[in-house]
Order: sequence, then structure tokens, then C-alpha cells
Amino acid sequence: ELFNSTLEALVIHDGVHILAVNPAFEKMFRCSEDQAIGREPMDFVAPEGRESAWETFLKHYDEPNAIIRAT
Repeated sequence: ELFNSTLEALVIHDGVHILAVNPAFEKMFRCSEDQAIGREPMDFVAPEGRESAWETFLKHYDEPNAIIRAT
């Protein structure tokens, strides 16, 4: 319930591909869950933000993290 009701964009992934996204993600990225599933999370990060996003991802941070959205 929290996953679907939060205003923060959330992604569930297996380390390689997106498995699920919440409604806030769909709104923020203008992308339906069906369009996001199977894609790589980095597809949604702007090139200039990927190094930072990868660093965060590889360290398995469990705190919220902002990214630069790809357009």
C-alpha cells in the first residue's frame, strides 16, 4: 500500500531490469509501468547523472536518493 501511495517515485528491480514502478514514477517519468518493466533503471537517468546514480546503486544505499531525470 505504501509503495503505491507515496509521492516519491519508486522502482523495484532485480539489479538489472525494472520489475515494478509505482504511480508516482509513472507520473514523474511519463511512462506506464508496462513501458518501464524490463528496462534498465539507468534508462531513466540523464547521462550527466549516471555516474552518481551507479555509485549509489552499487553501494546499496537504503536512503532516498535524487537523480537527474533523462528527458
